[in-house]
Amino acid sequence: MRSMCKGLFVALVAVLALGAVSSAALGEEWSVNGSTAFGTEALSSATASLVGGKFTGDGIEITCATLQLQGGEIVEGGTGSATAVVLGTCKLLIKSEKCKLSSSTITTGAVTIDVVSATEVEIAPKHGTELATYNIENVTGKECALDGTYRITGDFLDTIESASTEATEHVATISKNSDIKVNGNLVTFAGASVLKLASGKDWSIQ
Repeated sequence: MRSMCKGLFVALVAVLALGAVSSAALGEEWSVNGSTAFGTEALSSATASLVGGKFTGDGIEITCATLQLQGGEIVEGGTGSATAVVLGTCKLLIKSEKCKLSSSTITTGAVTIDVVSATEVEIAPKHGTELATYNIENVTGKECALDGTYRITGDFLDTIESASTEATEHVATISKNSDIKVNGNLVTFAGASVLKLASGKDWSIQ
């Protein structure tokens, strides 16, 4: 019995080791200027256009035109973080003329940025499950039935265009496989923006 347990343990270690080799071989690490050993690189904090940026669901549609990563960085080995993701020039699109967003900016809390495949990066709340909140309020002199605070929870996936090719900029498109909810209701989040390093170096996923 002892030899059988020992054999199972050795087999398990072997499987785990093979899994680690396989994931690396599939390409799940950042590469900067052709090297996966670069320490830490800051992401550009410049405001970028968010093409087709919108989230819809539960009778609400909001569009946002810009995106900015604040305090963003990638770390060798496939991880990273940002102190905030800022969505700007946001508008509430509904038929009612009685409602409006209290702010044209939606700002997340701290997030993690992790490579999860050779072409995808996951962005998730660093603490808890809440990404951000926004408020809908009455237009002056009118009464909005949708007024209140809305909580955005979950995480979303960015598909990186030509991820394996070293380049200064890569287009990141929000994947349909993202799991985003507003007040507990699943919504569709869409949009694409350009990502680059503050140093201007080439980068990729290898």
